[in-house]
Amino acid sequence: MKKLDCEVSYDKGSYVIRNEKLDITVWGNSRDEAEAAFAFSFDALYQNFALEDDTKLTSDAIALKSDLHKIVKNIFVPNEA
Repeated sequence: MKKLDCEVSYDKGSYVIRNEKLDITVWGNSRDEAEAAFAFSFDALYQNFALEDDTKLTSDAIALKSDLHKIVKNIFVPNEA
């Protein structure tokens, strides 16, 4: 499993979270807002690449998919009652 390291900074009244390897940069007025934006962006990346069939992906996208699978160990799906 890979570690998901991010750069967190505060600039001009906004918190910025960046992960260069995944090409994600988000910001928010609070750290919580920036973290929520990062979670949203990471989830979208995961949904669009990690869950896609390899036949529909370029070689770069397959490498990204592999990296995402190394970062995410398990997925929790709540039981809808």
